[in-house]
Amino acid sequence: MSKYKILIIEDDDDIRTSIKMLLQSENFEIIEASNGNIGIEKFNDSINLIILDIMMPGISGLEVCEIIRRESIVPILFLTAKASESDKLLGLMSGGDDYLTKPFSYAELFARVNSLIRRHYYYDQKYKTNHSGANEVGEPKQEYICLSSLKINKYDNEVYIRNKAVDLTYLEYQILLLLAYNPKKIFSIQNIYESIWNEPYFTSSSNTVMVHIRNIRLLPLCGERDIKLGKNMLIRSPKNGKNKKKFKPLKKQLTTTLVLGILISSFIATILFYSYEYIDDNYLLSNKISSNYSKHLFNKLEEFIKKNDISTNDYERLQNWNMGSKNTISLLYIFKKDKMCYNSHYALSSYEKYDKKAIENLTDTSLDLVRKYNIKKETMRFSDGYADVYIEADISDYLKAIILLFIFIIWLSIILLIFTNRLKREINYINELSNQVDNMKSTDLDEEFTVIGNNEISNLAKTLNLMKNNIIEKEKTEIELRQAQEKLVTGMAHDIRTPMTSILNYAEILRKTNNDTKLSPFIEKIIEKVNDLHTLSDQMFEYFFISGKNIPRNFEISLIEHSLGDYLSELYALLEYENFIVNADNLIFIDKKIKISSDFLARINNNIFSNIIKYADKSEPVYIYSKYEDMEYKVFISNTISNNVFKIKGSKIGVNNIKFMMQHMDGYCTDEQNLRNNKYTIMLAFKIQK
Repeated sequence: MSKYKILIIEDDDDIRTSIKMLLQSENFEIIEASNGNIGIEKFNDSINLIILDIMMPGISGLEVCEIIRRESIVPILFLTAKASESDKLLGLMSGGDDYLTKPFSYAELFARVNSLIRRHYYYDQKYKTNHSGANEVGEPKQEYICLSSLKINKYDNEVYIRNKAVDLTYLEYQILLLLAYNPKKIFSIQNIYESIWNEPYFTSSSNTVMVHIRNIRLLPLCGERDIKLGKNMLIRSPKNGKNKKKFKPLKKQLTTTLVLGILISSFIATILFYSYEYIDDNYLLSNKISSNYSKHLFNKLEEFIKKNDISTNDYERLQNWNMGSKNTISLLYIFKKDKMCYNSHYALSSYEKYDKKAIENLTDTSLDLVRKYNIKKETMRFSDGYADVYIEADISDYLKAIILLFIFIIWLSIILLIFTNRLKREINYINELSNQVDNMKSTDLDEEFTVIGNNEISNLAKTLNLMKNNIIEKEKTEIELRQAQEKLVTGMAHDIRTPMTSILNYAEILRKTNNDTKLSPFIEKIIEKVNDLHTLSDQMFEYFFISGKNIPRNFEISLIEHSLGDYLSELYALLEYENFIVNADNLIFIDKKIKISSDFLARINNNIFSNIIKYADKSEPVYIYSKYEDMEYKVFISNTISNNVFKIKGSKIGVNNIKFMMQHMDGYCTDEQNLRNNKYTIMLAFKIQK
């Protein structure tokens, strides 16, 4: 069998050379490229695998992958210094098959290279074998898997959705093929990984599977046949064709609702308008309303004539009354002996008073109007005699204006009612999702987000369900890792302490039985270092203990003196017992309450005491004092560093543990080393509780 060819595209010479030497020792043929452009030039169909760095000068690895994917399905293994999920997601979405985070072990590199090549070789051979045969008419073999709009040609390794070809990576194709072969079967992430990768499943492998699943979800297929991630399951759920819901953008739905509202409201407004027209023609003009109003106007006019001594020739005053009054008069005519004296539509000017022909013509026209319309007549007494007064009191125009305004308001109200009702549904749905998100903080994550409809909001609910399930999976993974870490640390603490105890015992025997003064310093150094290791192991164990999420904390709110008094007094006594000079003159307790944990305070006290014993100069006093400022009670413990210790060395695990515990008590901790005066100060700040 010929060697497999691997193209390494990496800008770092050392990494590229070391990978080359390692893979060559495993009988791989290596082709090198120092940047993306050279890698593209050197790529050809004989390449079996590409190892591709993402961060390179010029063209990035993501761009190189996209270019190669346009013409080849060759497996691509990304090398990345970025370990975040988003960075890995970008790499896999650009067409990569797997990723390896720097720094990496050569064993893991071998495993991933062999896995990718093995799968690709099997896939390639199967492809060639399938294409070597022909049917009876000389055409290539074809076998399709059809599920709704999805069609897979398993011999040509082609995927079609609604008869349109879809580009997939090799792994995406294999996952889709697995699900298509088993449309009603439930697959866990572990099932998928072990079926496709042909490797044992590890917890970290779930991210790799989920990235490829997300890419499959982006296919238009998802609108018809949902792929849902359940609590630990990837569920393929076929739907009945009768229940298929086509995706409708929310904007389009709201626009449709608005148009429907306009049509409905316009129909109702049209019915109301013609109903009014009928009532206006058959009721308003002929009923008592108009008659009563005409009588009212006659009374008003008669009152005006008597009060102002109006004659039939007072054209201006009659016109002013008619135009300036609040009366609704359509027509007002005054006739004296069959001669028109006044017409509300055309007031006689001064020169027309002497033009009898014009008066007669106007009179004839007006008389025709009088006969044509339903005009009321009364004889009134003017200052120059009696005259016939004709009034048409038509209030229908005003009523019509009011009715039309009313109809418009109804028309607009129906539109707003229909549209706002639909909008209210969507807002209520959003509020429901918001409440469900809030409930995630306090309730079980097993509750699913409600999915209603098939628009952007329902897609958001589906995404929230996916995110929720990913969170569940992530929390499960974290718990497993935590348990593994605790088991490891506990085992390490036991395994380390056992030999350390033996070493310490042997050293003590040597110290007691040794008579050689030259060996004494070395024996003391052994004992000192063993004690350092013992302290370090205790601190490591303590760190994992206090950071455990499942360990209950007994916090209480109490007075400062009651909370801290005993512990600081104990520290004072222990230091004096070790022959330290302790100054606590400025330690003052105030009448305030703080949040504390007795367990945490005991551990903090022990850590501080241990550090002072280890690093402090006994000839200088240890100061313990307090301050109250900014609603914080601060305790300071300051000592002088021993002359043979220029800088506090060590892992800082003890101080970090103190800081961690203070955070859980709503406080914080700072430590400071002043090299000028050789002082070391640790400060414990407690937040005052109400």
